[in-house]
Amino acid sequence: MFDQSLVDCRNPVINTVGLSSVALRDIQRIDSKQLKKSRLWMYLPVIMAFLLGEPTFAQDVPPGSAVFNQRCGACHVSGKPSAMGPDLAGVFGRKAGTLANFTYSSAMRDSQRVWNEAELDAFIQNPQKAVKGTKMFAPGISDAKIRSDLITYLQTLE
Repeated sequence: MFDQSLVDCRNPVINTVGLSSVALRDIQRIDSKQLKKSRLWMYLPVIMAFLLGEPTFAQDVPPGSAVFNQRCGACHVSGKPSAMGPDLAGVFGRKAGTLANFTYSSAMRDSQRVWNEAELDAFIQNPQKAVKGTKMFAPGISDAKIRSDLITYLQTLE
């Protein structure tokens, strides 16, 4: 026998139909499943933006930029004067120790180096050996591939 009447505004098919308490529980369970499914639609724009957004591939990141940021960027801030290290923007073709507004060691000023790939490679590998008496205290980078990527990145700085 129907001992309960349910008026459900959300479902016009069930409106004004008398239901037993068992049937009422079944409808509530169905409604909660439908509600959970409808919540998934709220996340659809976020999911679509993630899937359809412009992907970033490894080739989009300039080689050596991560190495520069991790190992060089603390002292060599590109585009800004720094007390720790000279700006490396435009380093290619520049004579070592000549950038204005930076105090170089006398060893660097007197080195007569002009920065090119070979000079940078030797210096990045072992700064203390390449220019004895330099103020640069970094240990250097022994991996040739990492040095090559870093030098490629340095060429992009202007």
